Amino acid sequence: MRGYDFSGLTCLVVDDSRLMGMLLTQTLNSIGIERVFTCGKAQEAIEVLRANDVDLVFLDWEMAGLDGIELLASIRKGDGGLHCRMVPVIMVTAKTAEKDVRVARDAGVTEFLAKPFSAESIVMRLITVVEKPRPFIKAHGYFGPDRRRGPKSDFDGPFQRYDDHDLEIVEC
Repeated sequence: MRGYDFSGLTCLVVDDSRLMGMLLTQTLNSIGIERVFTCGKAQEAIEVLRANDVDLVFLDWEMAGLDGIELLASIRKGDGGLHCRMVPVIMVTAKTAEKDVRVARDAGVTEFLAKPFSAESIVMRLITVVEKPRPFIKAHGYFGPDRRRGPKSDFDGPFQRYDDHDLEIVEC
């Protein structure tokens, strides 16, 4: 784990499969994250997020009622008094088609983790969140981490696209 100490993190696991929630929580515990809230429903997650400072959310996509994408949208909008709009969210799902990854990205997900996952894949996502944090962007009806990951282009302007005139980079 490259000497990382994850013990100070507080995580929220949201998955309506009790088994997957327990497995993810046990995996996080095994890498040193002791404070983990586990919820089976999005509404429970909203209550946890209102009442606690959470450093990272692991979120399942397909849940009964409010699904993971809808919960993510509520987090990014700050709906219902949520004060954690910029919390990193790792989407943990079996929906891995390119179109699904784009939907999650466009909803404001920070990282994407395919099921089945391993402890190593979780650690790699955590390291990415720590070592390569992305600025949050507010533009064109989107709020979330900068979706562009590739190398910067040769464009010499203040932004990367010509229509970024109303782009705002939000300080973390």
